[in-house]
Amino acid sequence: MKLAALLPYSKVARRILGLFVVCALLPITALTLISFRQVPRQLREDSRQQLRQFAKTEGMTIYERLDTLETQMVQLAVGIVAQPGRSKRLSPDLRHPREHFRSLAIFTGRYLQPLFGNVGVVPILSTAQRQHLATGNTLLLADSCRPSEPCVRMLRYMEPDNPDRGLLIAEPKLNYVFGADTLPQATSLCVLNETRQAVFCETQNSNLTQQAAFASNSVGNFEWQDSHQEYLAGYWTLPLKPGFLGPQWTVILSKSREDILAVTRDFGRTLRRVIVLSLLVVVLLTLIQVRRTMVRLQKLQEATQQIADRRFDTRVEVSSNDEFQQLATDFNQMAHDLGKQFRALETVREIDRALLSSLSSAEIVKTALHRLRGFLPYQGISVTLLGDSPAADCLAYITTDQQNSGTSEGAVPLTLEEIDELQHETLRLDLSHTLRSYLAALVEQGMKWFLVVPIRHEHRLLGVLSLGNPTPPLETSDDRLYAKQVGDQLALVLSRARLIEELAKLNLGTLTALARAIDAKS
Repeated sequence: MKLAALLPYSKVARRILGLFVVCALLPITALTLISFRQVPRQLREDSRQQLRQFAKTEGMTIYERLDTLETQMVQLAVGIVAQPGRSKRLSPDLRHPREHFRSLAIFTGRYLQPLFGNVGVVPILSTAQRQHLATGNTLLLADSCRPSEPCVRMLRYMEPDNPDRGLLIAEPKLNYVFGADTLPQATSLCVLNETRQAVFCETQNSNLTQQAAFASNSVGNFEWQDSHQEYLAGYWTLPLKPGFLGPQWTVILSKSREDILAVTRDFGRTLRRVIVLSLLVVVLLTLIQVRRTMVRLQKLQEATQQIADRRFDTRVEVSSNDEFQQLATDFNQMAHDLGKQFRALETVREIDRALLSSLSSAEIVKTALHRLRGFLPYQGISVTLLGDSPAADCLAYITTDQQNSGTSEGAVPLTLEEIDELQHETLRLDLSHTLRSYLAALVEQGMKWFLVVPIRHEHRLLGVLSLGNPTPPLETSDDRLYAKQVGDQLALVLSRARLIEELAKLNLGTLTALARAIDAKS
């Protein structure tokens, strides 16, 4: 289908197209505006909740890893103490801690004996810290064990009951303690101590430590930004003091606003495609539907123009099973009725012209019968003319639709009762009624249903127009009206013809008497 054939070509079509497009755009536009307003807000709120939840989950994971490291230190201390000769070196079966520890050493109070790695400077312990160690617990420190390099160290007595046996100092691997392999995508982890110094940060950014705003609650959200973009952060405070007498750590998970709203961008691109596709589909379907509608209207418009040009045989074919099909059916019926009415008027006019051009009653009747054939829905037509006196026989003229059927005539005796009956209005008769003498000839031709129209002029019965059909005729009120109109025309013309015939007879009698008088004188 060519695009030009779909384009609207009338004002009505353009209005319908515009209405459909507007109706399609309004809800889509409203949905778009609401979506672009609500979706980012909901995404930010969801991100806040997720960041808080993941920060807490990551904090619990860090605590579990510290517990695991503490368990490994207990096993190491027990293993070292149990070695023969009290050797302070790792046996082959105790070397698996290298997977989780960066360095390990034993401090006896006088000197430091490294087991592997470099634990840095031995920290100076406070009284509270020593008491905590004496109870068999592990001490957690987060300080600078090397110049400008923060580190986390875990300390534990080799034998809590005998602190002089040595202090086990271990430096865990930060990648293990703060491993971010379970974090959501596009989030970064940072752990701050009580003084907002970074214990661990995946991305070194001083803006985070400066702009971090912690509420009194142990969990919450805050926003911060750098020179490039804005971030939304969720935090959770890790309670280390009860188990490790360590400083308070705050686990922070950050996610950039750009990453949070990335779904919105994808949603926006998808929504734009959907809007464009929906609009194209709406326009295409509207054009197709408008074209179908306008084609039907165009057919009706063209048929109306043809009816105006008196081409009443015009018909409109619409098979849409809707109001247009009903309209086309009504239009066709109207065209049929108009054509019938115009043909009837034309026929009546022709009959009138033909009757006025005849002077003989017989010629008038024969002309009327010839014109009436095919005009009214009857196969047999007869005109019975009354004689000069009631006792005289009537003359009947008959014609039918049978092939090679002309006009026949014959005498018909009418009874006084039949003449009396014809003084009234039009009669409808069938064979169930008493057979009238003026219908006998039509009955012989197979007619069973009759319409009888008296021919009267100035209350004087001149004859009767009889229409017959072998089956009940499919007549209308207009057909009965036309038959009555033809009967009135026949009455008028027959009255004139009889007057002329009487004048002719009177003139003939006068001339005959004058001729005889002249002959007598001569």
